[in-house]
Amino acid sequence: MKKDDMMMVPLTVAVWLQGIEKERGLEAADRASLMFMKATDHYKNELLKNEDVHARVLSAHNGADQVMEHHIKTQSSSSTMRKVTCKRGCAECCRMFVAVAPNEAKLILRGAKSRGIKIDWEKLERQSGKKEDDFYTSVMGDDNKCVFLDEKSSCKIYKMRPLSCRNHLVASPKELCVMNNNNKVKKLFSPELEALTFAYVRLEGLENLSMADGLLRYRKEEGL
Repeated sequence: MKKDDMMMVPLTVAVWLQGIEKERGLEAADRASLMFMKATDHYKNELLKNEDVHARVLSAHNGADQVMEHHIKTQSSSSTMRKVTCKRGCAECCRMFVAVAPNEAKLILRGAKSRGIKIDWEKLERQSGKKEDDFYTSVMGDDNKCVFLDEKSSCKIYKMRPLSCRNHLVASPKELCVMNNNNKVKKLFSPELEALTFAYVRLEGLENLSMADGLLRYRKEEGL
């Protein structure tokens, strides 16, 4: 597909389209790209029906869960479909860079405040300013663990987790889910969910905020 078209889509989608082009040719990749952009526009219009930005993020989260559930259900009979291996307590992915949109950060802070969830602000300060590559090269012992993991490695904010977490399911042996094996992990890929996520990102004008940077930025605004 054309270079300009590739620059319009997320990296994960660009890789998917490159695979289609390699296997089925340029015309097939162009059709897939067009369908992806149409789906993105559809979800953008659906999300815009929520004038309240906080209702919009909840709509995006609920939609993402439904899309992934449908994707797993419809693909389960495929001979090439691997079963999701993610389970409660296997939290290696909770050591990765997690991107949050501004209103996702605010939602998490409000939820933590209302539920009395304590936040380790000192740990967030140590995590702040880190880029994605840092979480695979130079971070920080246990400091690369998400501040919302409990003592059983379960997520304290599971229902409020951002899209980047909802869009991350693994279909490879859990033994591969360690930082130095990350390139061997087989992630579940849903073009539909990527389109919904991309639509939300475009509406937010998303900076590549880490969880730490997003929470610290809006801490005072949310009274924490």
